[in-house]
Amino acid sequence: MYTLRISEEEFQAVKIDQSILVDFAEFPPRFLELLRSCLPNDDAETPNFAVSLVAGASSTSLQIVETNQFKNLTHLRLDMRAGNDAAVKRYLASELAKTKSERDGLKNTLDQHTTESRTAHDTAEGTVAAARRHEAAAVQELNALKLEHAAACASLREQAVQLQQKMQAQNDADRSELARSHRDKETQLNLQIDELRQRFEAMASDKLQFQGESKELQMRVNTLEHELAACRQDLGAVRGENKDLDRCKHENLKTIQAYEVRVSTLQQQVVDGEAMVMPLTSLSVRHKILSAHSSN
Repeated sequence: MYTLRISEEEFQAVKIDQSILVDFAEFPPRFLELLRSCLPNDDAETPNFAVSLVAGASSTSLQIVETNQFKNLTHLRLDMRAGNDAAVKRYLASELAKTKSERDGLKNTLDQHTTESRTAHDTAEGTVAAARRHEAAAVQELNALKLEHAAACASLREQAVQLQQKMQAQNDADRSELARSHRDKETQLNLQIDELRQRFEAMASDKLQFQGESKELQMRVNTLEHELAACRQDLGAVRGENKDLDRCKHENLKTIQAYEVRVSTLQQQVVDGEAMVMPLTSLSVRHKILSAHSSN
């Protein structure tokens, strides 16, 4: 038997040496969880983790190793101490006490179950006897019910025969009524079909007429479209001529305005010339008069 006692200071040394990530308080439950990973389960044939006790010349260690395709990776290694006689005796004594306690508990449970079984057996025998008595009464009641059921079945058969005859007569009457109604509906449907056929023929004739009119209208539309295109071309040409005429009109207006300015200028010059000629004429007449006097 081997034992292990580790203090918090010793755990810190082991944590640093083996790169353990958990603290001292979390180590026990994590260690148990790692041990459970070494147990086989139903999902995998063999677990990925294995625990082994490696005994050496001077010490013994507990190793938990993960096995993969590349290598065996040791997750944890703890040095164990061999137990002395006192420790072994204490352990065996505790285990013996546990075994005796479990044995006493199982014995008490067995005695309780035995007592309960006897009680249940006695109760079952009473129940079976009562059940037999109920069975005899039930057989008698069943025989009476069979007789009553036979009489009821005979009455129901007679009622069923009468009801069948009545339903057959009603069915025949309904069939005749349905046949007559079907013939009437068939006659009405034939009349409707003839009327629809006439309407269809009339609609087909109207369709042909409408198609002819539609073709004629389409031809007229095409002709009007050609005329509209020609009119648009003529309109474009007329608009171009109007633009040219407007431009010529504008130029002629400018020329007329220039001529009017020039005529006004010439008229003013004529007026000015006439104003200058009148004094000259007076002077000329006076000069002639003076010349005539001088000659005399």
